[in-house]
Amino acid sequence: MEGAIRAFMGAVADRHAACVVDRCEEQGCVLGLRNLRERVILKGERMAVGGEQACDYLVFALRSARLVVAIIELRSGTVDVSAVREKLTNGTRIAQTLLADCPRDRVRLCHVVLAQSWRAPELRLLSKRPFIEHRGERHPIYPRRCGQHLVDILAALS
Repeated sequence: MEGAIRAFMGAVADRHAACVVDRCEEQGCVLGLRNLRERVILKGERMAVGGEQACDYLVFALRSARLVVAIIELRSGTVDVSAVREKLTNGTRIAQTLLADCPRDRVRLCHVVLAQSWRAPELRLLSKRPFIEHRGERHPIYPRRCGQHLVDILAALS
């Protein structure tokens, strides 16, 4: 199965080569990617169509014989929760389109919002609906601070 996931990731990288980047960083807010050697990172805004707002990054990574798809929004300033929701929802739509031929039992979606600082009102607003709904499924949103590593976030979710 890992071979099929590697082939899928290679096909995504080839098909969307203009969107491939090597890091997740926006205005000083960074998502660490240590210990994720087998990965493809797409710039979400470049994948958006029709002028829609999209997440900053889509990270496809092979981890424990599964494909992890992290839908990432990085915020260096304040967090507009409704705008973040819209970007994550559109990023989820993009990811689901790319995953159309991938076996669902081997895929894990993860929505992460990193911010330089979180204010209590933002966290309260996010906690009222701490998930993205797409195709009848609820996907949790994980708010964290800039500088965290994706492997650490994933480990805390397991």
